[in-house]
Parts: sequence; C-alpha cells; structure tokens
Amino acid sequence: MNKKEDNFLSIPLTRQNDDEDVFWAQAMHHRSRRLDWLSSLSAEDKSIMILEDGKHRRAEMTSENMNWRSTKPTTTTNIGGMKKRQLTNDEGLEIEFELSNCHQVLWTGEIGLGSPPQPFTVHFDTGASDLWVASSRCDETCQKFVGASRYDQNKSSTYKKVTDDNRSIFKVNYGLTEIVEGEYSQDLLTLGNKLQIDMTTFAQVTKFTSFKTCAGEEGVLGLGYSDKTIMHDWSSPLVSVKDVLRYPMFALHLDSKKDDYEVGGIEAKSAHSEITLGGINRKNYFGCLQWHPIANSLSKTSSHLAGYWDFRLGKVTVGDEILGGTDVAVVDSGSTYIVGPSWEVGKFAQANNAMCFQLTDTGDVDDQSQVNCDDVEGFDIGVIPCNAEFVPLTFHANGQQFKLEKDDLVMPVSTSKGTLCVLKLNGSSTIPGWVLGDPFLARFYAVFDFGGKRLGFARSARN
Repeated sequence: MNKKEDNFLSIPLTRQNDDEDVFWAQAMHHRSRRLDWLSSLSAEDKSIMILEDGKHRRAEMTSENMNWRSTKPTTTTNIGGMKKRQLTNDEGLEIEFELSNCHQVLWTGEIGLGSPPQPFTVHFDTGASDLWVASSRCDETCQKFVGASRYDQNKSSTYKKVTDDNRSIFKVNYGLTEIVEGEYSQDLLTLGNKLQIDMTTFAQVTKFTSFKTCAGEEGVLGLGYSDKTIMHDWSSPLVSVKDVLRYPMFALHLDSKKDDYEVGGIEAKSAHSEITLGGINRKNYFGCLQWHPIANSLSKTSSHLAGYWDFRLGKVTVGDEILGGTDVAVVDSGSTYIVGPSWEVGKFAQANNAMCFQLTDTGDVDDQSQVNCDDVEGFDIGVIPCNAEFVPLTFHANGQQFKLEKDDLVMPVSTSKGTLCVLKLNGSSTIPGWVLGDPFLARFYAVFDFGGKRLGFARSARN
C-alpha cells in the first residue's frame, strides 16, 4: 500500500489534484497530530494511559486539548456576548451562493478582496475565525501553488496597512509541521453579488511550511463562533457581516457525493453545495429544524470552548452499544473526518472488523504498521471489508438522533493493492469530545445561529 510518488514533508506547498492525493495528505496530517501528542508525553504519562477496565485515560477538558487543528493557543470571545440579540433586520440581506466540493475534503466558494475586487476561492471553515489568502509578496514557498490567485495590495485603492506592530503578525500552525504565516491587512471584502464590507481585517500570507491543500483552495474564510481572530483579537468575519444580515445566522448545505473539481484542475467545473448568509433555505432539508444551545454559553466550566460551535450530547452509540465518556461535540466544516476519543473510535472500528494502521514517515504501510484499533497511541487509517455489513455510529442529543451510515463514513481509495474502503474517522487521545466534520455536515443540514446562541439540524435534502 503505497502513496503516489511525492515526499509529503519535503514540499513547501502542494495543491492536491485528485481524491487519492487528498486522502494520503489527510492521513499524514493526522499522523503528524498523533506523533505531536506522543512526543509530549513522558514515560510516566504513557504508563498510566490505560485504566484498569482497559479504557484509555480521558484527556482533560482544556483549551489546548480542544484546539485539535492548531498548535497555536487561541484567545477568543463568545460571539453571543457582543450584543443583545437582534431577531431580525428587515432591511438586512439574505444571500445564497454556491460552494464546490473539492475532492471530498473541503468546500470552496468565491470572495473578493480590494477595490476593484480581487477574486479568491476560499474554504468556508466553521472551526476558524481568521480570513487569510496568499500574498503577491509570498516567498519561494508559494512556487508550488501553481495558478493560484494572490492578493496585491498595490492594485487596491481601499487597502490599508495595519499600523499596530504588536498585532500585525499572523501565524497559524496546522498540526506539527504545517505552518501558515504572514501579516494582517485591511481592505474591502465582497461576498456574493450584494454584500460588501469596508475595512475587513484579513491576513495576506507570505510563507507556507509543509502545507498541503486541495487544488481549489486559495485561502480560508473563518466562520467560528467568536468575535475575535485567533492571533491578535481583530474582529472576525462574522462580526463584519452580522449587522447587515436579515437574521444573525448562516446555514450550510453540503453535498459530499459530487466532486466538483476535475483531476488536475484548479477551478471548479460545477457547484452542488451552498451557504446561506442571513437565513435558511427550506428546500435544503426535510422535516423541521431541531435546535441545540451552544454548550459553551451554558456553563462557566465550558469557557475553554469559546470560539467553537459546540453542543451537548446525551450519548454516543455503535449499533446498540453505548460508548461512555464525553458529552460534548463540536461542528467543524474544516475537519475532513469525524474525530473522537481514541478508545471510543477504536471500539467503533472493531465493531466493523476494521484493520488499523499507523503510517511510516513516508506515508507507507509496512509489516510493523498494523495496530489494535483501540491502541492507546491511536491509528492513522482504518480499513474495513468493502462488502461487509456496517454498524452505524449514532450521536444522541436533546431527543434527536444523528445516525451516520456506511455511505457517510467510508471512502473508497484506489491503491496499488486495489480499492480499499477507508474509514473517514480518526481517534485522538488529546480530545475529550467529538469533532463532527464533513461526514456529519454532508448528512445533516446545519444552521449556525450566532444571534440565538444555538445550532439547528435537520436531515439534508442533498439528493
């Protein structure tokens, strides 16, 4: 089982041009996070990770542990505390625009920055609070970013330099090795064909380190539940748009079955998903929306989750078996997989007769790679028999059941050994909760109500 011939760790920035490339990049990204955690443990830490009943010692609920996608500590403020809720703005905007599925890993849409607008295809990420794009002043690490747009401040009449030296530097670590850095600027942001926002703070990136992305992504638009950016407390994109929308909410309708990018292409050939700003689209879901309060707005003990769209779980089941432990889930469109506590994920993998592997430095599987699926050190990929019966994973919350079936959690991957059926699910011993990424959002229509401090879900009408 070998990945394609390119050394993941030696390329400063690479655009992934098909779903197989993307799969291996995601697997290596998870491996990086897993090894980062293991390297932080002492021998004594490792010796006490297994409890007497065979389960893993659960990670403590801290801001560092819940920050599963970035090693940079965050300082965020609950967006619901900014202002008393405004139920409706009769003169506000309600905007729908298309998103494209890039090789089953992320969804992209077009924004504009500057005057006249410079177009960028960005990933809409509910687990981040920054807006960033590549800069025309990016160094040689951008050379692999073939065909990508770059922001040129000299071509914008509304560009403004950030003069606060203590808040001008932007840097985010995505895992152990992937780093994006640059500087903050301000300019006009254009969303859709109606909405323009003056003096939006964003980062123009001047250096990438070991960063891999889908072919269509030229930046990130953060939609996290926060009124501040990750680095230096600039207003987040949601703060910029909330007062001009009809309702203080947005909704995602994602289709995971149609890849909107051709192999080798860097522009979407179609769009089968959408985001609605300022309202919802009733045609995109069945039945009624059921609402769940944002968990970090309910208790002071959950303040470490400020900035994330989280809600309380009643229980998690694999078939009829209840998995104990955590009672919190975070909804994150920036996570390609479902991520959960390693013991619970391991039990799910075992229930589906999975074979679990830890990848080598080169992204291969050798004779030493196979591990128990509930190994305390976790696994990088889990492979199940393609034609076997599947035991679903179900999240229960406030009377609502979110069942994820084989169609949601298994991805066929072509390899030199034939087609493998790989789980779109990873375990982490650092996360004391569940991260509900793209498999969840492709199954359920999701409404993010930052005015009402709640999340709404219904079965997606994606077909």
